[in-house]
Amino acid sequence: MILVDHLKCVIHEIGEYIKKFRITAQQQGIANWKNVYIMDVQNVKFMSVLRAVSLIKYCVKATEDNFPEMAGPIVMINAPPVAEKCWLLVKPFLDKSLIEKFKFFQGVPYDYLLTLMDKSVLFEEYGGTNKTDFPHAITYRSKDD
Repeated sequence: MILVDHLKCVIHEIGEYIKKFRITAQQQGIANWKNVYIMDVQNVKFMSVLRAVSLIKYCVKATEDNFPEMAGPIVMINAPPVAEKCWLLVKPFLDKSLIEKFKFFQGVPYDYLLTLMDKSVLFEEYGGTNKTDFPHAITYRSKDD
């Protein structure tokens, strides 16, 4: 639970920065943008998914409550075939509005991603021109794994 509590604090801090960005953008006449959550789930284990449900719900709720105009889709890429089975188990614990945001793809849906963002924003690893390293999740294992 310490990791989840830490992530909640980080998310709160990010929210404060987003508020500042939004105010600056409005002052400069720049249109609002949407958050697109991209998760590469190629090597995600089933138990990790179950443990992450509450954190995913928290992240999306925090965005929708505080920045509803910015709450965009959650794109799961490189999803193994078993991901659909996991999804069927996790779905009952999620709100309908959250369920509708999830999109699963077995590979990298380059054309779909370009409908959500400019090629300059999409990471090179996924076909874009953004040279920044894609922030892969760190796998934390509990002593129960």
